Amino acid sequence: MRTTVLVTSLSLALASVALPFVVRAATTTPIISEIMYDLPGSDAGREWIEITNTSSQPVDVSSLKLFEVSTNHALSLVLGSKILPPNGSAIIADDPVKFKIDWPNYLGALFNSTFTLSNANETLVLKDSSLATVDSVSYDHSQGAAGDGNSLQWNGSIFVPSKPTPGTYDPFSLVLTTTTPTPSPTPKATSTSVPKKLPTPPVSYKKAQTVEQVISTTNALTNEKAMQAPAVAVEPAAAGATLPDSASAKDSGLLHSPWLLGLIGIILIFGGAFVLL
Repeated sequence: MRTTVLVTSLSLALASVALPFVVRAATTTPIISEIMYDLPGSDAGREWIEITNTSSQPVDVSSLKLFEVSTNHALSLVLGSKILPPNGSAIIADDPVKFKIDWPNYLGALFNSTFTLSNANETLVLKDSSLATVDSVSYDHSQGAAGDGNSLQWNGSIFVPSKPTPGTYDPFSLVLTTTTPTPSPTPKATSTSVPKKLPTPPVSYKKAQTVEQVISTTNALTNEKAMQAPAVAVEPAAAGATLPDSASAKDSGLLHSPWLLGLIGIILIFGGAFVLL
């Protein structure tokens, strides 16, 4: 028995970190090259396995058995030839009718068998007519292709999730895809903004500003003196009237004397009585 393990240190590192340890045992070909174990929606009758002849000689695969869940499942040819040429592939389907519905353009070798693949993890074994192991592989849902439309495909070292290619095995096109975290941006140093110095005003502006300050100061002093002077009440003169001079002002004062007014009143009273008599 020939045991093929993950042969490169890179593959070992990836398998130990992201994938379960994969061991495949093979004495001859074909090998299990693709596993469609968990389809979007219902899996019933839609699961399938791809086998590939990796030798340089044609291989009759009609006598092979698929060992799964402690049962050896026979293969029955439905479409194509039972002889796989070098690098040729064939599909083992749980339900060939449903497989053709999902893959109407598939024209390669198609075999019918009865099996149900686990969506969690499982070991699949190909056996020859004497029930000797031809190939043995294990898969786990942590490897990918868990209901996302992808299948697990052998790239020569490990199984990797990829877009399904039933009947076409190309290990050189299969690359393990990993998500590289986006590095956080380096915070930029904050700078303290310094206010810009205002430009020096032109000379003409300075002169105008000085004149305005002088006028403002003069007005303020004038207003202050006016507020300190005693208030003098001045009655406005009637329209067309003239102010009396000093003699007229004196006469006006005599006329308004109460003694004079009283004397005039007495004279008038006596004068009126004399007339009546």
